[in-house]
Amino acid sequence: MLVGRRMSLRPVCRALVLAATLLACDPVAAQPTPSASGLPPGVVDPAAWTLVRTVPLTGLPGGDAVAALLRSTAARGESGMGDPLHLVDLLVWQGGRVAWRFSDATTRDASGTEPIFQIDDWLEARDLTGDSEPEIIFHAGFNGVSDFVRVTHVAHQSRCENSWSDIARPEFRESALAELRWLDVAGQATAFVARPLYPASPSADLGFCHLCPHFYEFLAFAWDARRDSFVVSAVALSPELINPEDDALAQGAPLLRSSLPAPAPTTRADRGREQVAAEHRTAETR
Repeated sequence: MLVGRRMSLRPVCRALVLAATLLACDPVAAQPTPSASGLPPGVVDPAAWTLVRTVPLTGLPGGDAVAALLRSTAARGESGMGDPLHLVDLLVWQGGRVAWRFSDATTRDASGTEPIFQIDDWLEARDLTGDSEPEIIFHAGFNGVSDFVRVTHVAHQSRCENSWSDIARPEFRESALAELRWLDVAGQATAFVARPLYPASPSADLGFCHLCPHFYEFLAFAWDARRDSFVVSAVALSPELINPEDDALAQGAPLLRSSLPAPAPTTRADRGREQVAAEHRTAETR
């Protein structure tokens, strides 16, 4: 039991109220709270852009981030059929700021058929470079009359400078005839591309038309860390004409896989086994 003079609680209450007031006014404590999308309010201007979807990113050199796929609120172009088209944009929020924006990195002319419009809501975080750090995959395109183009973009953050860039190849595009698919090759994501071959001088005598059967060129693209880019790792040609309604890569993927070089040994044990196997092969040929 405490014995002593009775103390008033009023000064203590006033001190608590004052502390709470100062905490509420503290600039750190008053920072905007991220919304359900992972973006703080005000990052996206609703008068200009509509948020389509977001995806969280972890394990990046510059820290965790949020990728947001945006569509222009107003139509900015027309398809070949006269339907309204909306611009597409990608925003990367990282470290309390907009670290990269697709629209800032591209030159846009919405008056033509440039593939800069939203063609779907695809947004994916996936490691395409083999460093266990995710890239951001999204699409832009244009709808024509009898055909369309869908371009795959790949936003990547560099380890050295923590800077963002689009590392996609110009060949990463699809249409009514062209195909693109990401397939696993020895544990690494590889872009398999199928694109039709056109005659150098199309003529009516050949019965040529855009959506007629074509011979195809197949290409595989794998990430090369030394060149810091995707490089061609295999090329193949279709032995016969392929119809537009058929899956060209169903024929092309096995041809590419058979043309791909054997993966290089990745560990010391793997290199040792490969060396022993090579010595055995040499001894057998003597």
